[in-house]
Amino acid sequence: MYRFVFAAVLALPLTVPSALALDIGSVQSVLVYAYGTPATENRRALFPRTKVVTNEVVETVSDGGLHLTFLDGTDFRLGAESRVTLDEFVYDPDVSSGKMALNLSKGVFRFVSGKLDKRGVRLVTPTVSIGIRGTDFFVVVADDGSTSVKVEEGEVEVTQLSGGASAIVVAGSAAIFAAGGAVSLDANVVVNDPGVTGDGGGDTNPSGGDSGDGGGGQH
Repeated sequence: MYRFVFAAVLALPLTVPSALALDIGSVQSVLVYAYGTPATENRRALFPRTKVVTNEVVETVSDGGLHLTFLDGTDFRLGAESRVTLDEFVYDPDVSSGKMALNLSKGVFRFVSGKLDKRGVRLVTPTVSIGIRGTDFFVVVADDGSTSVKVEEGEVEVTQLSGGASAIVVAGSAAIFAAGGAVSLDANVVVNDPGVTGDGGGDTNPSGGDSGDGGGGQH
């Protein structure tokens, strides 16, 4: 009997790591519905105060929106029908150093930087990689991967994944990076999605369930 109990105890660490996924931030507000799929778990509904974790896939529905805040204070918003993978987040608050990597698959996003050293932040879309030099900007990813970047404050450096020189997009300007490689600088990019231009939606839709409900209202 004792050998059986000892063997069971030794086996516990093999099953613990998936349950110890580290929180990297939390939901501030939801517009209509939003969902998250952690790497080792089932898809779940997201609600205010729900914690999000590294490698979680986060998505919104038609007319939806989501407002997230990461542990360093970074403000990140998703508009309607948007999808992002929270690839990496490492943060040392004592020196504000670390790394953040977000993979923006499609949709509309707004990023307002927090305390994390901007040199450690990288956003990637199907066509470009975005390095952070500024504080507040929009990214729009079309279905074909074409990416538009509009900067409100500061500036960002955009590099095409297919190669070529980087482009700096400064405050008050925008650029479009087409899936085929064409670049339009000083472009006219209009962002009017309430999920990213407003307050993120306030409280979640009251018809949704509690934070443990991964079902109701699926779109």
